[in-house]
Amino acid sequence: MSDILKKRILVVEDEPMVAEVVERYLRRDAYEVVVARDGGAALQAFERQAPDLIVLDVMLPGIDGLEVCRRVRARGSMPVIMLTARGEEIDRLIGLELGADDYVAKPFSPRELVARVKAVLRRTGATATAIACASATSASAAASGRLRTSAAPSTSRRGSSTSSSTWRATRARCSAASASWTPSGTTISPAIRARLRFTSADCGRSLRPTLHGRAT
Repeated sequence: MSDILKKRILVVEDEPMVAEVVERYLRRDAYEVVVARDGGAALQAFERQAPDLIVLDVMLPGIDGLEVCRRVRARGSMPVIMLTARGEEIDRLIGLELGADDYVAKPFSPRELVARVKAVLRRTGATATAIACASATSASAAASGRLRTSAAPSTSRRGSSTSSSTWRATRARCSAASASWTPSGTTISPAIRARLRFTSADCGRSLRPTLHGRAT
């Protein structure tokens, strides 16, 4: 596994033998491992080392594991696997309620713990990817909406300008035709000329003079 893809695991365990075994098995699977022996050191390592996951023992000197989990979860969605000798249901429920992603009771198989670490990292990684994709899609849609909104007035102005220009040109042609049209051999009086009307199915293609009424 390359250094770029290597995940960093913070192991918080006060029993040296247990911490050594967990560290060895995690390193065997190419994980980078940071070990803390108590709750205070765990919180410092969390701030300084930026781990990808925490394997956290509940029974710790000073600040216990449940309080460490609560503080870590208050700052983000860091994956946490609780590790403890206390296997009572109430302890598991408290850990899960505080935001732990998994719970392993001692004694445990180191291989099983590594398998659980992999599973939690896959699950949380997939969730983060889905959230990122959804955010990107939402941002793209919002940007597209802003572009359409800003473009609409410009399009409207162009359409309005084109329609106004066409109307003015047609009106000018109609006025010119009205002033110059005279049936062959006929003199049209001002009264009759005033009653000339021009109708057209398409103003730009056909101008037909229509005489309403007759000269007296």
